[in-house]
Amino acid sequence: MSPDEKYDVFMCCRLTDENNFTTPDREYADEIYDQLTIEGVNVYYAPVTEANEETAIAEAKVYLVIASDEESFYAEPFRSEWGRCTAEARRNSEKSVITCVKGIGTQQIPQELLDNMVRDISRIDFLTELIRSVKKLTESSDEVGISTPPEKLLRRIEDFLQAEDFEAAAEYCRLIKEASPQNWQAYYYLFLADRGLRGENDLFLDEVIDGFACEYAERYGADVSDDDYFRSTFAEILGNDMRRALEYSSGEDRVRLATLYERFVSAVQDAVFAIEQNEIDGEEKKELEKLRIKHQHEQSERAAVKLKKQQIRTRLLTYTAVILVCLAVLAIKFGFKWAIALIVVVAVITVICIAGLEQ
Repeated sequence: MSPDEKYDVFMCCRLTDENNFTTPDREYADEIYDQLTIEGVNVYYAPVTEANEETAIAEAKVYLVIASDEESFYAEPFRSEWGRCTAEARRNSEKSVITCVKGIGTQQIPQELLDNMVRDISRIDFLTELIRSVKKLTESSDEVGISTPPEKLLRRIEDFLQAEDFEAAAEYCRLIKEASPQNWQAYYYLFLADRGLRGENDLFLDEVIDGFACEYAERYGADVSDDDYFRSTFAEILGNDMRRALEYSSGEDRVRLATLYERFVSAVQDAVFAIEQNEIDGEEKKELEKLRIKHQHEQSERAAVKLKKQQIRTRLLTYTAVILVCLAVLAIKFGFKWAIALIVVVAVITVICIAGLEQ
């Protein structure tokens, strides 16, 4: 922008601290300046503007005061800059001051600034609402929209996603959706940002696929035999942003996105099927373990019965042997014929008992 152009906005902040290091205030101001400039708003911002400061203050309709620390308000030359802005706004009711703060309570903001609008930078809709306010104050029409070419915003969203600044990416997606409600990329990038994904490659990371699969299994179970049911219910998990991205895309973009979507859905379906198989395997293992325990118990019982029979047989044979010896002595030494008969009877009974124990 040339020094002779008119300025809609005058923006100021504390640029450096006492050690001459860049302040967080400037980082926030840089971001706001970039976005307003992309939106076509003429902004005076000292680090990038050559125009005379006094002239810019006189011309501007909106004054933006950026701060993230109470001390910043009292540091020169920032203190002098916002003081002149509030004085100009008091002299001219058509001019407005907007103080943008982060991490500062209202009790820490000077009263001259509290008498005007205050915006919280940490709010997710901060940029959207700030742009809307600035354009409403600087344009004659009450119909204020986002005029940035979507391509520029989309490139910034891609940068935010790669930098894992998902909140900023989501906010920019909402900016595009307001300006162009059928921009499919805005919905697709918002889906990625909400899920914490940097791009389409992240969709196919094992942990991402497994995460979606587990989420599906918890909500709908692990049965994927009904393909239509799986697709319809999984679409509910993905949400409206992915659905609208598919709906609004066209041509080659439509083919590419649909192909990506099918690959992703198939990968998650396979992962859910694997969960089902693991559950089946787990149930089978439980059944096998039950059978093993039962078999082990039966073997223990059989061993106990066998041992008991052996003990009985041993005792029976011992007792029988004693009886037979006694009867033999009676038969041989004393000639008792009935003893011989008893020997036969005892022998027969012993054989029968042993046979019964073997069964």
